[in-house]
Amino acid sequence: NILAVAHLDSVQSSGFCHLVPHPEGSRVYAPKLDDRLGVYTALHMLPRLGVNCDVLLTTDEESGKSTGEIYSPKTKKYNWMFMFDRMGADVVYYQYGDSQLRENLKRFGFETGCGSSSCICKMEHLGIKGFNVGCGYQDYHSPWAYVDLNIYFNQVKKIVLLSPVVIIKMRLALKSFFIERFLLKEFSIIKGPLCIAIFSS
Repeated sequence: NILAVAHLDSVQSSGFCHLVPHPEGSRVYAPKLDDRLGVYTALHMLPRLGVNCDVLLTTDEESGKSTGEIYSPKTKKYNWMFMFDRMGADVVYYQYGDSQLRENLKRFGFETGCGSSSCICKMEHLGIKGFNVGCGYQDYHSPWAYVDLNIYFNQVKKIVLLSPVVIIKMRLALKSFFIERFLLKEFSIIKGPLCIAIFSS
């Protein structure tokens, strides 16, 4: 019972998606990366890795609000929620931090940082813990926003490896070695139709 949250609104109006090789690691340039990369991760990447969670797509995050404020599931109780909506490679848990959450994140290689706001900050009414994962954004509100794919894939791997600790059912074959090999294949998928549709719309 995990909830992935991502917002659809963007400060940019133009749309394109380009994979660019770089000596320090390939990059994807797209003005709407924030937070279309989170949408892509929740709807495509994590399910392909065996992570099953519900997905809530919100709007109004860029104006300091979130439609997540009015989300009220009637028949389901979640264990925790997360976002991929942050620059860099750390993780922030806003008002949700406690010793168990910090220990679980630290155990799987996450470094904690400080953050100001995101959709999950407006969802305290759900009564669950939450955190926002840095996913390699750079210049994320500019027309030349890009994501460092080395950082992104590494952060995705941490979430997949963290999942059994918080009772996500996963295929036993998804050990670190196989995850590494799968993520390498994703370099070709990142240029696929779903990626283009999400980042360019």
